[in-house]
Amino acid sequence: MAAPTTAPEIVQAYNISDRSIFIRWTPPLGPVPGIIRGYRIFYKNLNSSLSPVEETSVDANRLSYDITSLEPYSEYIINILAFTVADGPKSASKSVYTDKKVLPRKSLRTHVVERLELIDRIW
Repeated sequence: MAAPTTAPEIVQAYNISDRSIFIRWTPPLGPVPGIIRGYRIFYKNLNSSLSPVEETSVDANRLSYDITSLEPYSEYIINILAFTVADGPKSASKSVYTDKKVLPRKSLRTHVVERLELIDRIW
């Protein structure tokens, strides 16, 4: 048995929050010697030169994943590979930015109370 000869293709990669990115991929095209046992996902924060390449693995039945615990408003480079008994080639890189950190919004009730307090002070 050998490694896959082609790489999976990342078909979607986008931010879903200030600290997470969603990715979806297709399995390697063409014949795969052996059975795909899983996928390895690699990602690196390009905004920090000291940032290591992070890696996580998922089962072969998964074709999407949420990468979490990332830095806000940072550019990440992502690759994926399929593995059997050995690793196949890495996919083409995808670049994705996490969102800016969003502060929690005040509730409508808080706005109404603040507005009423302001009106009371004016009158």
